[in-house]
Amino acid sequence: MSELAAQVGVCGVLALWFALGLRAGPALRLPSQRGLWLTVLAATVAITLFRPRVVGWLTDLGGTYRTVSLVRNLIGVLSAGLVLLFIVDSTRARRPHLAVAGG
Repeated sequence: MSELAAQVGVCGVLALWFALGLRAGPALRLPSQRGLWLTVLAATVAITLFRPRVVGWLTDLGGTYRTVSLVRNLIGVLSAGLVLLFIVDSTRARRPHLAVAGG
């Protein structure tokens, strides 16, 4: 069962990367779509860095497990902040937007 879960996880990550690549051009041309695309990109990078093969590949390239873990967690926090900023931005309220951006 865990092998099936691992394969589903890989398919999910690949689907996210495919969707990002597919939407990159149109999303980066439209300022209203840019924030959402960057938010999904940050989340996808964080999810990708949780894959054991990716972690193994990065440690083989010379990084340490701690470095990969630190980068993964920093990108995860950035991703969560971008999601919060995207949600607050949709309300068009200035004060919460500045508080989230500052945080």
